[in-house]
Amino acid sequence: MIRSAIERVLHAEAEASAAPEPPEIEWSSAAPPTVNDPEATARTVTALTAQFGSRHVVVQPPVTASEDVGVFGRECGAPTVFWFLGGLDPDEFTAAMTQGRPELLPTNHSPYFAPVIEPTLTTGVQALVAAAFAWLTPQNQAARP
Repeated sequence: MIRSAIERVLHAEAEASAAPEPPEIEWSSAAPPTVNDPEATARTVTALTAQFGSRHVVVQPPVTASEDVGVFGRECGAPTVFWFLGGLDPDEFTAAMTQGRPELLPTNHSPYFAPVIEPTLTTGVQALVAAAFAWLTPQNQAARP
């Protein structure tokens, strides 16, 4: 569906600009969308909120993205939960958001992306442990370290 929409727009633009020939479109790669499992997401969000508090866990609306982790989960029949971990300099983040310019912030595929090592590393480890305990403890009631 997305590919056909892209092709339709490309052909329409070529026609509108009087291109001498229609575009040749060759799809060379594709990645399926990453879709979080709703029940697994709820369990993981609950664990992360218990670990960090609701002020530090932000449930994002769906985004257009694909990551290979979704393929791994689908192939082995495991529910997938993909989350983002903040790691930007707090002053840069605040400045960009205050200006209403989140596009000024480097994303993880940018050559300017350089997470602040601490507390990003410690927080990431704590998040992984909290999420793991949500799945590995009987009835999710065992005490966490």
